[in-house]
Amino acid sequence: QAQGKAPDQRSNTYSLACVLYHMLTGEPPFAGADARAVLDLHQSSPPLPPSQRRPDAGLSPEADRVILKALDKNSSRRHLTLRLF
Repeated sequence: QAQGKAPDQRSNTYSLACVLYHMLTGEPPFAGADARAVLDLHQSSPPLPPSQRRPDAGLSPEADRVILKALDKNSSRRHLTLRLF
C-alpha cells in the first residue's frame, strides 16, 4: 500500500503482524525520527525477529517465523488471509 499498490488481505496481515510485534516486544517493528523514515524502513528493512528484540520474553522460534512471514516485504510470501495467519 505504501508503494502505491492496491491494498488486499495481505495488507491486513502485515498490519496485524505489526500490532502483534508491538504487543510481544513493547516496540513497533520499525522506529525512526519521523513518519517518512518509518515508512522507508517498512519498505526497505527487514525487522529484527521479536525474540531478538526481547530475548527475556521467552518467545519461540515459531512466533518469530509466523510474525516475520506476515511482515515479509514481498506480499506474495505473506499469509494470503488473516485466517491462515
